[in-house]
Amino acid sequence: MLKNYLKIAWRQLLKNKTYSFINLFGLTIALSVFLIIGLYITNEISYDKHLEDSDRIVRIVREDTETRKPEIAVSPPGLYHAIDGLYPEVEAMTEISTPGRRLLTVNGQPFYAESLINADPQFFDVFSFNILKGDARKALEAPGNIILTQSLANRLFGDTPALGQTITYEDQVELTVAAIVEDPPSNTHFTFDALKSLSTSQRFRYTDGIKWSYFTGGYIYVKLKDVSSISSFRNKLARFDEAAEKPKWETGNRLSIQPLTSIYLGPDLTNEIAPLGNTTYMYLFGSIGILILALACINYMNLSSAKALQRFREVGVRKTFGAQRKQLIAQFLGESALLCLITLPIAIVIAEAILPVINEMLSLQLSLTGSQYIPLLLALPLIVLITGLLSGSYPAFFLSSLKPGNAFTNRQGSIKASSLRKSLVVFQFVAGILLIISTITIYSQLEYVQNKNLEFQKEHIITYEAGMLEDQYPAFKQMLQNESSIVSMTSGPPPGLGYKNMTTAIEDSLTNEKTLLSMLRVDHNYPQTLGLKLKSGRYFSEDRPTDKNNTVLLTEKAVQILNLGEQPLGKTIELSDNDLQVIGVLENYHNASLFSDVQPVAFIYQPEYNWTGIIRLSGGNTQAALSTIKAAWSSFFPSRPFEFRFLDQRIDQMYRKDQKLASLFTGFSIIAVVVACLGLFGLSAYSAERRTKEIGIRKVLGASIGSILSLLSRDFVMLVIISFVIAIPIGSYAIDQWLSNFAYKIEPGPGIFALAGGTAFAIALLTVSWQSIKAAMANPVDSLRNE
Repeated sequence: MLKNYLKIAWRQLLKNKTYSFINLFGLTIALSVFLIIGLYITNEISYDKHLEDSDRIVRIVREDTETRKPEIAVSPPGLYHAIDGLYPEVEAMTEISTPGRRLLTVNGQPFYAESLINADPQFFDVFSFNILKGDARKALEAPGNIILTQSLANRLFGDTPALGQTITYEDQVELTVAAIVEDPPSNTHFTFDALKSLSTSQRFRYTDGIKWSYFTGGYIYVKLKDVSSISSFRNKLARFDEAAEKPKWETGNRLSIQPLTSIYLGPDLTNEIAPLGNTTYMYLFGSIGILILALACINYMNLSSAKALQRFREVGVRKTFGAQRKQLIAQFLGESALLCLITLPIAIVIAEAILPVINEMLSLQLSLTGSQYIPLLLALPLIVLITGLLSGSYPAFFLSSLKPGNAFTNRQGSIKASSLRKSLVVFQFVAGILLIISTITIYSQLEYVQNKNLEFQKEHIITYEAGMLEDQYPAFKQMLQNESSIVSMTSGPPPGLGYKNMTTAIEDSLTNEKTLLSMLRVDHNYPQTLGLKLKSGRYFSEDRPTDKNNTVLLTEKAVQILNLGEQPLGKTIELSDNDLQVIGVLENYHNASLFSDVQPVAFIYQPEYNWTGIIRLSGGNTQAALSTIKAAWSSFFPSRPFEFRFLDQRIDQMYRKDQKLASLFTGFSIIAVVVACLGLFGLSAYSAERRTKEIGIRKVLGASIGSILSLLSRDFVMLVIISFVIAIPIGSYAIDQWLSNFAYKIEPGPGIFALAGGTAFAIALLTVSWQSIKAAMANPVDSLRNE
């Protein structure tokens, strides 16, 4: 029986080659996209789960006192020392800091560790990264040791054994390679290529009290003895925070914990250790994957029900000879399941071919072989089978329900099938129009964000690591300040990137909500160099020694939330254990991503705390200016290349992943529209075929090609118009929800909807026109010959 069903199903596929190809192609593309999106989502939700005991590892964070929402990723300096050994629930605790990209010199040859981490000896007690050579735990106990990943060891030493080799760190410290570890998997929320003993950099570990206002602390991770102790540990931290002697301005947040496996897809906290994932895009891609699969299923249902008239007689004959309804259902479902199973290996091959492009675009390592993807791959045949059954469900139940006597003249069934087909076509075009609206909105918003005036100078600004200059910075600055190609030099956190040295929670006098006040330690000419506009008062002055550590510049929003009134100049405020006199008010500017609102900022004249140098170029001859800077740098660090980045490029980099994801979304949207058009093409071909004789008669009676085109296209055009009307309110709601993620956003007008509707109309018209023109230009004699 099964063999007979398969034989009939195979014959049906060969008999209707055009419709079989449309279904085969649509389902193959849909399954390929679904598989790729499935791999992407699986990768996103798998972060940190590969680590042993990941369910009982947490990170200590600071949360808002009222909302209980995590706010700050770093712990205050000194906290680790204060709570070490205090709680019996703790099995191990480690603190790490992330100096980032650092120079390593081997035999006079400079290399860079892109992601260096300072770690303490308990690092490997908390995290189960694979140790390949050496004693990694012992290596982090004493200063002067460094641990390399396998890839960095190969880059530095090639085939020479790296263990025991000497590396010069930042042209200052000799470090010994004490261990080699396996590269951390890409689905880890922080990455590293080198681990340096935290004791080598004592300034990162405070033991004299807790500096609650500082953002220079490390990231504290805790492995608990049992999952059930997570809640009690959180409560004990909260009680520790309540009992602590905190400055009055630090009552807006308190200590809390964040589960390790929820960090990557959690909220983007202040001073986060690394860029995080985006659940919005994850849900968006998941929805479009399911949608594309649904569109392919609808194509099958539409084309199968359209061709059902040709199988009425088959059903009638089979029922007359005793075929039961369940047998007919099994046959028709078998046909759709067979088609889907044929597409599965083809879809896997296509997905495998496309994955390198996706990985390159999004800096991922998606594959069909990773252990985290095994559940998805095991479920894939079941998903394909379900897709086949859903695709064939309506044709199967519709055709099998016919009575033998009506199977030869079932006009009512044909009318019902036609109504369903039209409804499904409307659904397809509603989906297509919504995707077009979404694509236009996403690109418009990203363009708006990139081009919005940030209220500071970002062009012709370069940033560089200045920490190693230390006492030599004034001499370096003196050497360059008279160069005509250099406008000015300063130091401080680069604007627009969300950096800050300290923070404090202030209650906004207008909204009564807690707001984080960012405090930046800067050089005296930081505002002028970056074009921050002075609203009232004056800037810091190098000629006034009392300005250093005693005065503050505030932005307008800082003045507002501090409730300093209309005349803030001369008033004294208490910040970070200091009484500071307000000497100037700056206009608001965007110190962070445009996903967030303008932040209130306080500037303190403390250049000795800055490790980032900022140079503003004249913009006339950039290359000549850079050559001059490099020459001056070489006089201080002959073996160290001058590493710099343009500020505008760094700001653009913040939105680079969003741009890439938007491009990927556009690609998937195009695929979805193509799949929908395949179905429309098949239906238009069937409509033209079904009305061949009618068209022949009309041509004999003098109908023009234009009138026949209008006749064949009219129904489809009407369906597009109906789809457009339905899509408008849905699209308006959807884009409002997405734009709510941005503090600054476009105002979507009727132009977006008109462009989406016009595009959909043009695509539909082009899709049906080919078949309509072919039918309209056919010789009527051919269609009427057999009458």
